[in-house]
Amino acid sequence: MDDRTMGKKSDRYVLELIKSQAHQKHVEYNKLNDIIGTQIFNILALNSRVLYYPLEDDDVWGFADKIKEQSFVCISTSIPYDKQVFAAAHELYHLWFNEEQELILSSVLEEEEDINSQINDTELRANRFAAEFLVEENLLRQEMKTYGINRDNIGIKEILKLATLFLVPYKTMVRRLYELNIL
Repeated sequence: MDDRTMGKKSDRYVLELIKSQAHQKHVEYNKLNDIIGTQIFNILALNSRVLYYPLEDDDVWGFADKIKEQSFVCISTSIPYDKQVFAAAHELYHLWFNEEQELILSSVLEEEEDINSQINDTELRANRFAAEFLVEENLLRQEMKTYGINRDNIGIKEILKLATLFLVPYKTMVRRLYELNIL
């Protein structure tokens, strides 16, 4: 078995692990059949003290720290609301599965590289978790059926409708649709 084959198996394992972690949290918070959307802020508040502040640098979406066993998260209110939702879900990954302090930069949350190429990177795992947690596959497919959206008729307007419904950035919805072989 060569390194590429080994790497692909490892990537698939990590993707399945993240999907499982997101499912576990959906069950734990009784959100299996519920669009998370703004509820993400309530879930974040159950797990840390949350500060909402308009950070001057639009490249900083948020940050986290832990002081004397108390977790703190700051979400920048100077970025669009859908990006605040994504940043909150991203941060939950770190609180639940990776207790390192970190600064969330837009360059990390809007990475250009294919998620499978560097899935072992913690920040990309947090992004993947946020996408899985906010846009759960079965719920996405259900909403697509409700609105008559399918692989044959999906365009910018339909993607925007889904992104608005799930309250995630357009780019996140495009990526989810691509990952699920809908685009």
